[in-house]
Amino acid sequence: MRWRDLILEVANEIIRLEGGTVPVTDIRIVPAQTFFDMSHGTTILEENGDIALRVAVDRPPAEVGDTIIHELAHVLLGREHIDNPDHGPRFQEIYERLKKKYLDTVTGDLPP
Repeated sequence: MRWRDLILEVANEIIRLEGGTVPVTDIRIVPAQTFFDMSHGTTILEENGDIALRVAVDRPPAEVGDTIIHELAHVLLGREHIDNPDHGPRFQEIYERLKKKYLDTVTGDLPP
């Protein structure tokens, strides 16, 4: 299984386990440490309503896994949050919960 497909499968399994209703339809792997704005990942709401994650992967697996968890927290807050993201208390609670429950799983699925 390709790396992109594996991340997509794991991401959607986490969303399902957490009761999310909005699946991720695409993972865009970027062979860089950061994007032009110095971020490591972003959640994209496509015009057709699909959700894609873009992740910079030229970093240690634990950091890439943390970015995936971070972006999934945005997804679990719903489409309206993706268009207007914030990192307030509600986001932090979800992010910390996901990190505690799934970071080792996500990181373990990434290549070294």
